Amino acid sequence: MPEFDAVLVYDGDCPFCSAAATAMRRLPEVGAVAWDEDATQSFLREQFGDAPFALVPVDLAGEQV
Repeated sequence: MPEFDAVLVYDGDCPFCSAAATAMRRLPEVGAVAWDEDATQSFLREQFGDAPFALVPVDLAGEQV
């Protein structure tokens, strides 16, 4: 079973995105991972064919991006 119900993929260089990630981390059911991490890039390429440059919420329970 996943540790989180949802994961926010964010750009750590973006002040708005970083603030959103900080706020989301306060929720026990939501995780946040940096956009530029290798595992994140691999996941995004599998989902979209390329890594989009945006805030991307991932609903793990609903298996939706």
